[in-house]
Amino acid sequence: MKPAKSPARIASYAISLPERVVRSAAALAGGLIREIGDVSLPAAVRRTKTYQMMVDIALRFMIEQVGEVKGVYPSGGQLANNFLARRTAGHGLELAGLRLLAGDYPAATQLAEEALASYRLLGSRAGEASALLLLGDARRGAGDMAGAARALGESLAGFRALGDRPGQANALLYLGMVGRAAGDFAGAARALAQALAGYRDTGDRAGQAEALNEAGMLHRDRGDAVAARECHGQALALAAAIPSPRAQAGALAGLARCALAAGDLAGAAEGLALAKKILERIGAPEAAAVAAELSELTRTEPEREPSPEEP
Repeated sequence: MKPAKSPARIASYAISLPERVVRSAAALAGGLIREIGDVSLPAAVRRTKTYQMMVDIALRFMIEQVGEVKGVYPSGGQLANNFLARRTAGHGLELAGLRLLAGDYPAATQLAEEALASYRLLGSRAGEASALLLLGDARRGAGDMAGAARALGESLAGFRALGDRPGQANALLYLGMVGRAAGDFAGAARALAQALAGYRDTGDRAGQAEALNEAGMLHRDRGDAVAARECHGQALALAAAIPSPRAQAGALAGLARCALAAGDLAGAAEGLALAKKILERIGAPEAAAVAAELSELTRTEPEREPSPEEP
C-alpha cells in the first residue's frame, strides 16, 4: 500500500498544474509545428528568419493566450518593429549582393551602406560585420581600394569578435584581393593563406577554390608560373567536384593566362574559350572581359602554316 501524500505536497502539485499545462501545450504545439514544417517545407525555408518568427508567434500564442502566462515575451509592438527592421536590413543586404554579382558596384555600395546603418541602429554585430563585408567587396569592384580595405578590416574584426570562422575567411579573401590590386603582394599572400586555411578548417570547398584562384593570380603577378599553375589546377579540380561554375571558369582562365605566358597560344585560346562559355552560361559580368581577352588573343595569333599533306 502506497503512503498517503501529505497535504503540503498535494497543494504544491496543484499550484504547479497551470505551469505544467502550459509547458506541455507549448511543447506539443512546437513539436507539431516542427513536424509539419519538416515534412512540408524545404530546409532552405525552415532556416529563414520568417519561418522562425512564425514558430515563435505560435509558441507565444500558446503561452500567453492559452496559458495566460504574461511577461515571457517583449511587447508585440517591440517584437514587430524589431522584426521589420531586421527584415528591411536583411533585404537590403540581399539586394546589395545581387547588384554586386551583376557588376553594379555603385548600387551595391549604396545598398550595403544603408544596410550597415540599419544594423548599427539595431545593435546587430553579426549584421554589421556582414554588411561591412559586402561594402568592402563593392568598393573593391568600384576601384576604391582604400575604402575597401577599411570596410573589410572592420568586418574581419567583427567576425573575430563573434568567433565566426566562415566570416573571417571571407573577409581575409577579399583583403587578399584588395592587397593584390594595390600592389601589396606580401600582405595579399598572408591574407590569402589565412583565408585558405579558414576555408579548409570549415570544409568550404567553394571558398577554397576561390582562394586558390586568387593565390594563382598573385603568383603569376609575382612571376612564379609554376606555383600559379599548381594553384589554378587545384582550384579546377575542386570546382569541378563541387561543382562551382564560376570558380571553374576562373581556374580555366588562370591556366590559360599561364599558358599564354609560356607561349602556348593554342592552349591559352582553348582555356579562355571554355571559361567564356561557362561565364556566359551563368550570366557572370566577367564574361565580357574574358571575351575581349580571347578576341585580342585570336586576332594577334599567327596563322598556322598548312602541312604538306593538307591540300
